[in-house]
Amino acid sequence: MTKDATGSGLSIKANTDSDSYKKGDFLTLTVTPTEDAYITVIDQGSGETDRNFKLFSDEEVKGNETYTFPPPGAGRLQISGSTGNNLFEVIASKVPLAEAGQTEPKQEERKSKDVNLVPDAEAAEPEPVVTRCTLSFEIREK
Repeated sequence: MTKDATGSGLSIKANTDSDSYKKGDFLTLTVTPTEDAYITVIDQGSGETDRNFKLFSDEEVKGNETYTFPPPGAGRLQISGSTGNNLFEVIASKVPLAEAGQTEPKQEERKSKDVNLVPDAEAAEPEPVVTRCTLSFEIREK
């Protein structure tokens, strides 16, 4: 399964080595950004699971080079989830996600039912370039 995504000039191509896996299979993901980037891969789960588990975070990669996840020496990705459609979200950013403010809700998004925290007005900073790509693959019994 190959997917392309573009956002604000930063493009990525992400690919799994198959469209379908069974439990116990090993999966390889390749990612090619058009520019130097930080890559984060999130497993969003399948079937009844809804994990949003960060597999790799802010891996620094060079533009126009294809990177394999997991990287050499980091182990292997083995399929063990529920059957159904599994999703990986591949995020490429020009700065680490923590610096891009992507690790927690922004101040204005923190709202309760009765009282809301409103941030002081500050000079607007440009939004960091972040490109997201979602890959889907099937997990089957046999």
